[in-house]
Amino acid sequence: MRSSHVPMWMHIKIMIDFIVGWKLIRGLAILVTVFMTFTLQIAFGQESTPVTVSNRQQANSYTKPITFDVISIKKTKSELTGGSGFTADGFDVRAAMPAFLIVAAYDFKDMSRIRGMASWCVTERYDVQAKVATSDIVEWQKLDASSRRLALQSLLQERFKLRVHRETKQSKIYELVVDKKGPKFREVKPGAASTSASAKEPKRSPLIGQGDTMDFLASELPSLGVSRPVLNKTGLEGRYNFKLKLIPEENAPSLSDSSIRSALKEQLGLDLKSAKGQVETLLVYSIERPSAN
Repeated sequence: MRSSHVPMWMHIKIMIDFIVGWKLIRGLAILVTVFMTFTLQIAFGQESTPVTVSNRQQANSYTKPITFDVISIKKTKSELTGGSGFTADGFDVRAAMPAFLIVAAYDFKDMSRIRGMASWCVTERYDVQAKVATSDIVEWQKLDASSRRLALQSLLQERFKLRVHRETKQSKIYELVVDKKGPKFREVKPGAASTSASAKEPKRSPLIGQGDTMDFLASELPSLGVSRPVLNKTGLEGRYNFKLKLIPEENAPSLSDSSIRSALKEQLGLDLKSAKGQVETLLVYSIERPSAN
C-alpha cells in the first residue's frame, strides 16, 4: 500500500488559513458586539459620548434669568401715560395702571381675558422705573421680548405680590374676517415700522394703525368694547395702514358689538363672525398695592 505524503508547504498553508479564518471570525464577533451595544444605547436613550468632567460641568451649568437690580415704584395722579416700556437697561413707564403692567408682563393684550383683578388695578396709576445690574446689561440687550417679560413678571410678584394662573377653555369668540367686498385699506411696503396709536378715550376716538398687522387689530378690539375675544382669521399677513372711528349707536351710552361690527364693515371692509374656540385666560389669585421703595 502506498503511504500518503503531504508536502510541507501544504501543512503551512493549512495553518495560515486556519489562523486567518479564526481572526476573521473573532473580528466579526467584535464588530457584532460593538454594533449591538451601540444599538441598545440608542434604543434606551444612553449617550455614546464618554462622560468626562467637562461634560458634567456643561450639563450642570444653566443661565440664571435676569431680574431687575434697582426698582422704583411711585404712585402718581397724572393720567398722561408715557415711558418707553422695555429699555436698553431695564423698564420705564409713567402713569401706568397695574392692569397695563400685567398685560405687558404676560402678553395678554385682551384685558377681557384677565380675570380677578382688584378694582384699583384700573384706576390707580404708578411710575415704574427698573434697571438691571450693570454686569447684566450686555446680556439683557440680547434677550428677546418673552425673556424680558419674565423680569417684569418677577417685579410684579415681588412688589405687587401678584399671583396668577393660566387656564385654557372653550368659549364664545369672534373671528375677524374679510367682508365680501374685500378690505378697504392698503398694505404698506415691507420693512415699514409700526407706529400704531389709540386715543386716550378709545371708545369714542379712532384706532389708528400705521404699518400694523391684523393680529394687532384683532387684539385691540376687546379693549374698544367688543364683548368677546377676537382671533384674526382674515388671512391677511402683511402690514397695513388703517383708521377705525367708533361712535356709539343712537341713544346708546357706550359701544356695542353691533356698532363696532358696522364700523368694521363700512370703514375697513372687515367683519366679525361668531364662533367658538380655545381661549387662554389669566386668573389673578392675589394682588396688593406695591410695597415702598
